[in-house]
Amino acid sequence: MNVECYRLNEMGKWELTAYSVEETTSSGTELEVYLTSVDFRCPISLLYEDVVFPEDNPEDTLIDREN
Repeated sequence: MNVECYRLNEMGKWELTAYSVEETTSSGTELEVYLTSVDFRCPISLLYEDVVFPEDNPEDTLIDREN
């Protein structure tokens, strides 16, 4: 689970901030995504709360789509 956030910096250039659920803070807690334009913070896992990922085997996914 990852989030990529692009922000316009003070020089008018786009900067990427990448967040990953595998990363933790110095205190060991889950990293939060911070959307500065709306002053919103939340854990990455919350953004993916109801997401169901397909199986890792692409062949199985292809077969399921054909049936």
